[in-house]
Amino acid sequence: MNFNTLVETIVAKVMAQVELAEKAVEISDIQSVKTPRPRLLVLTQEHGACCYETLESSRLAEKFAIDCALLKNYDCDVNDYEALLVYHLNNSALSRVAAGMCDIPYVALIVQAILAGKKIYVIRNEVELFDYSGTAPAVYYNMMLQKVKLLEDSGVIFCDNSRIEDAILENTGCTLEPGCLACKKEAKKEKQLQLKKKVITEKDLTAAHAGGITLLQIGTKSILTDLARDYAHERGIAIVRE
Repeated sequence: MNFNTLVETIVAKVMAQVELAEKAVEISDIQSVKTPRPRLLVLTQEHGACCYETLESSRLAEKFAIDCALLKNYDCDVNDYEALLVYHLNNSALSRVAAGMCDIPYVALIVQAILAGKKIYVIRNEVELFDYSGTAPAVYYNMMLQKVKLLEDSGVIFCDNSRIEDAILENTGCTLEPGCLACKKEAKKEKQLQLKKKVITEKDLTAAHAGGITLLQIGTKSILTDLARDYAHERGIAIVRE
């Protein structure tokens, strides 16, 4: 084989490889156009460490294009998103959403997403109502809790922040231990316990949690220690006074 023939052979092989590479890029571009990543909207009333973790999550980024509604000044169309992730659901916002009031952008997006049948995840740890489970009168707390149940019945999923990525990626509700009251969307019945002690301690809550208790009834004058209140909040154990 002479030199010119050798060169021509090498050039032909290189050109063939270039052509294959160009076709592969074209196919990749076509696939990326046909199958864009679904979008996830993070909805919060103020920036915090938790929502930053979500925005920077590599696991979620593999499946979703993630936007922050606050960074967009709430100028978002929920129809562009597959799911919403809601932080900072305080009592005012909870009441507004349950009543269908759209007077503030944060609430309006949640209401619109419910009406559009979108998947909505609410970070349970940041639902303000649960902070008052040990202090609010039972009748008033249960009235507010009905608003949470209304949202659950409407398809909203309440989930602890530590498990939210798994819940979103698996497109399921939260798979928490039995102690989580708001996350147990599939549970049929709450497991209750009545304590008539003068002082309710963390040890009492630990024993209740071990028994799968989700609702603890205590006396009107019972003293609930701070550690006990924190334990109940972290484990999702609702506390009501008789």
